[in-house]
Amino acid sequence: MKNNISKITDCRCTTDASGLELVKHGTRSFPIGFYSKTLHSTEVPWHWHDHLELEYVEDGEARITIESETFTVRKGEGFFVNSARLHAVFPNEDYVSHTVVFHPSVISSNPESDIYRKYLEPLINSDSFAGIHLTEKIPFHKQLLGYTREAFESYIKDDFGFELDVTNSLSKAVKCLAYQVINTSEKNYSVPDKSILRVKKMLAYLTQNLSDKIEIEDIAKVARISTTECLRCFNKTVGMPPIQYLKRLRIQKAALLLGSSDDKVIDIALSCGFTDMSYFSRAFKESRGMTPKEYRKSVR
Repeated sequence: MKNNISKITDCRCTTDASGLELVKHGTRSFPIGFYSKTLHSTEVPWHWHDHLELEYVEDGEARITIESETFTVRKGEGFFVNSARLHAVFPNEDYVSHTVVFHPSVISSNPESDIYRKYLEPLINSDSFAGIHLTEKIPFHKQLLGYTREAFESYIKDDFGFELDVTNSLSKAVKCLAYQVINTSEKNYSVPDKSILRVKKMLAYLTQNLSDKIEIEDIAKVARISTTECLRCFNKTVGMPPIQYLKRLRIQKAALLLGSSDDKVIDIALSCGFTDMSYFSRAFKESRGMTPKEYRKSVR
């Protein structure tokens, strides 16, 4: 019997007050999540988690943003996201990928162990390794892509001892990453950006209060900064003003509800923070290329 892979076609990220993703990856006894994503126009919104993440692309392309770095991944490439790093995925076309998300405790659950201190600690505490765009052209990138595929294949096969095979592949990936951190950290050291911490708080606030009336002053208050600084650091990290991003979140939630529920369009609009139906219809059509009613018919 083979293990099942979680299929993802929409990406609603539930977070706590700090923006920490609340999804439980894998199980308590085997905290490793395996996911196959097929995304069309649905983005993976900004979020972060304590886990390490490795992803390789089977088809299509997407724009990946990990904190202040943005790049485009294509078929045969992939990316790594370090623990506690803010990131998002924006598909440019039909995007098919495979992801392994695992907690550092999979490699070592003892912070006093040599494995944790020599390999995990330098990696997860590195300021210069928030994330990496993985390509086949760079040897250690190619290795990481290979280890990610190995882990995925071992999990799918579900042979006797697959847990050991998966853990072995991920251990090799961590060794590869730690080696790069230790040998390049002095050259690439960077001071942590306070903007990232502020944006995490603002994103969590927006995600958790979509249905409420939100002004720029409310968003700035969450991060305890001025509206001017709020606009500056949010735009620097996310690439757009907070109110524009809020509108995108609301449209995305509305699209998901239109496809998955029988609620009236007006009720969906209100639950997503739109109090003016004419504005909601215009904004939705601008984003999705069709009216809410037309969209509902197209996805059912």
